[in-house]
Amino acid sequence: MKYHTQKGIVLTSIGGQLVLVAAASLHDRVSYVVSINETTAFCWEKLSQGGLTVEELIDLVLGEFDVNDEETVRTEISELVQQLYEKGYIVAEKELA
Repeated sequence: MKYHTQKGIVLTSIGGQLVLVAAASLHDRVSYVVSINETTAFCWEKLSQGGLTVEELIDLVLGEFDVNDEETVRTEISELVQQLYEKGYIVAEKELA
């Protein structure tokens, strides 16, 4: 299944901290602002460029970052996608209108 970023949420930096900021129309579904780390920001950027599967996103992370434990990356990226999906920051392609 491919995932896409939710329209109306942007990645920005405030005071050197990476954050996702949601438009007012989304406040009933997602937090207005959420702080994220560099890896999550990388994933967000890639997802915002077009739909990706979890496996495609994992491959991109493995190619971008110096990783010693590939299995941990697979687990953490899978969990990240699930959390972003559950919290409404990303949507499954099948849910796009």
